[in-house]
Amino acid sequence: MVRLSLSLTRLALMMQRMNTSAAVLVGCLVLGACGGTASQLPRATAMSPSGPRADAATSTERARSDLAPNERRTVGSWMLPEAKSEDLLYESDVSWASVYSYPQGKMVGKLKNFYLAAGQCVDNAGNVYIADYGKSRVYTYSHGSSHRKRAIYVPGAADCAIDPTTGNLAVASWGGAGVWIFANARGKPSKFLDPDFIGYYSCGYDSTGDLYVDGISHVGSGHVVLAELPKGGSQLETVKIGQYLGWPAGVKWDGKYLAVGDGTTPVVYQFVIKGGSATRVGTTQFGSGLEYMHNFWIQTRTLLASGQCYHRCYGVRSNQAVMFFDYPAGGTATKLITAGIRASAGDSVSLAPKS
Repeated sequence: MVRLSLSLTRLALMMQRMNTSAAVLVGCLVLGACGGTASQLPRATAMSPSGPRADAATSTERARSDLAPNERRTVGSWMLPEAKSEDLLYESDVSWASVYSYPQGKMVGKLKNFYLAAGQCVDNAGNVYIADYGKSRVYTYSHGSSHRKRAIYVPGAADCAIDPTTGNLAVASWGGAGVWIFANARGKPSKFLDPDFIGYYSCGYDSTGDLYVDGISHVGSGHVVLAELPKGGSQLETVKIGQYLGWPAGVKWDGKYLAVGDGTTPVVYQFVIKGGSATRVGTTQFGSGLEYMHNFWIQTRTLLASGQCYHRCYGVRSNQAVMFFDYPAGGTATKLITAGIRASAGDSVSLAPKS
């Protein structure tokens, strides 16, 4: 409860720097701190007393992969011509996603018309998937393009992951609808629920196709839960964590261990998962003024953290940044990007397709 109160205080500070509607949405996604009933959450799914349930509208063809006319809008979006031949960093930021050359950090584009851009993932072809929690969609972009290719409906879409062994797309629903998996990122999804969850925050595959998901167990508790969907499995299985986590902040495979973020510390722990239990084998701590982490991305030996520095990030006049850290060492940030960032909520790196 102490950590949750601290998180709510930080939310209040963030709201002073953002317009009210954007701040409320960030609070819903990051802290689960929206007052009122679940039905009042923007585009989110109502909760039943016995746990999360899927949106009743999913019995229709709303779980589509085609763009409706109002979803094709890319008014104001832009991308420099050279972006298609460069490695790119995409950063979700409430109503837009900023795009930078990687690792240089030069802004080369901006994608508009989001309601609450959140977690991201990238497939083997370099296509970028950006979850929009506010619109309950995952939008797809070709590498270096400012035009949307597709929109995939998932209520309360918060984060996504691509199975490296199959190309399947997994989407975590903060709205409580579970984890939806689309074969080859298309068609109707298979849906998975865990009774220990009421909100699913982020997800990530390991190298063999096992899926891991984090979230919270009940509204306002701040109790983080972790689950595994083994490759070919039929249900999510709760994983026992022997480490306190204040708030979910990302699940990624680092090539050897499962990396799980704690947003309120902030820190990333490395775990070995075996027999339904998570054993901590490493810890990555961050400096340079990072005080809250929404999500992170691991690119070989670099970890990129999306977060806030409420007393300004070290060395720059900003309280919002994408921060680069050596991984798994952590420590002092090696680079900070602040241009075009208002409230960072998720990031990814898309490598330029090889010619």
